[in-house]
Amino acid sequence: PQETCKNLTLRLTASNNTKSVTKNLKLTITGEAPKFLTSSLPDAKTGEFYSRKIEVSGTPKIIVKASGLPKGITFDGDFISGTPTQKGKFNVNFTAENGIKKVSKKIKFNVFSAPEISTTELPAGTLKKSYKFTVNASGTKKITFVSSGLPKGLKFSNAGKISGKANEAGSFDVRITAKNSIGEASKTFKLIIK
Repeated sequence: PQETCKNLTLRLTASNNTKSVTKNLKLTITGEAPKFLTSSLPDAKTGEFYSRKIEVSGTPKIIVKASGLPKGITFDGDFISGTPTQKGKFNVNFTAENGIKKVSKKIKFNVFSAPEISTTELPAGTLKKSYKFTVNASGTKKITFVSSGLPKGLKFSNAGKISGKANEAGSFDVRITAKNSIGEASKTFKLIIK
């Protein structure tokens, strides 16, 4: 549909050595108001390059701007792109303007992240004494854990909790893996039971 912007008045003056003539002319600019054709954005992952074109229609030339993007993502007027460093759920506000009309659209943009195990070491334990410790990881929820290499008597839950009483002493290489819907991360710890 054609839409009309406000009328403009042009004042033209023509002159020579003997006379000057001035005339006002009305100028009406017509065109099509901007319309966003992009209605959603695919999810992104932290640490992975992302690029998506924002489609709009309308005439004359449309200028599109964006605000509310996560860190690492920029907008050049056509594409949002970059490598996100910030996870979360974002409401990105796009505006499109072409002199005929200015329109806005909010689009949800989700950035997910694979787990990262933040625990740096496992505390030492004592033979046949109660042991409790929780391994921590950051990343998009829900995160589940698996482990291997624990001494007999200790058990490991999928929430990252180590508990029980060790039935054997020594130095144990315990490998812990954290998983979510995006990916997984593993780390090997040295557990000392005295």
